[in-house]
Amino acid sequence: EDITLDGGGTENRYEANGIVYSNVEPMTAIDEIVGSMLGILSYSNGKFILAGGKYVAPTVTLDEDDFRGGIDIQTKQSRRNLFNTVKGVFTSSESNWQPSDYPMVTSSTFVSEDNGITIFGNIDLPFTTSSSMAQRIAKVVLFKNRQKIVIKASCKLSAFNLQVGDTVQINNTRLGFTNKIFQVADWTFVMTNDDIGVDLVLQETSTSVWDWN
Repeated sequence: EDITLDGGGTENRYEANGIVYSNVEPMTAIDEIVGSMLGILSYSNGKFILAGGKYVAPTVTLDEDDFRGGIDIQTKQSRRNLFNTVKGVFTSSESNWQPSDYPMVTSSTFVSEDNGITIFGNIDLPFTTSSSMAQRIAKVVLFKNRQKIVIKASCKLSAFNLQVGDTVQINNTRLGFTNKIFQVADWTFVMTNDDIGVDLVLQETSTSVWDWN
């Protein structure tokens, strides 16, 4: 998908450019490559599934009738995991392919929420070679970090077709959710003598996380 740049012209939304050396652990290399596209790599039914970093509108809605047990909800992150500014390094022709800082991305709103204190999150992008691409990735990481609601829920088989990376709408009167959008962070099939269904971990998300101008 093409993204329009400020100075005119376009570039791909994501690219991965780089070298994987034999002394690098495979999972480290995979994480760095996947990070260049804000991807989610999961394993299901004998296959690896890679979902790129882009908002996809949910096609599944879960309400009270779809849950087979209680819902655990977390509405705050610990201070040490929270940040309002993202910085890091990338490589590009402008620095003769040596690691250099990409432009920091910050939010004055988030800084105000944190009592005016700038809190840095460090996101290195060794497979990203465009400063504008690095900024888009950093912006998404920043806004995802501020989506604080996490749900752990035991669901019926109506949630079976979901997979990690999918979005889903949640309706719940007690929690005050009306078509609130979450992304599936973890999916576990449960089958015992007394119980069958799917256990989900859901992370709050929204279209604003992925918006760019």
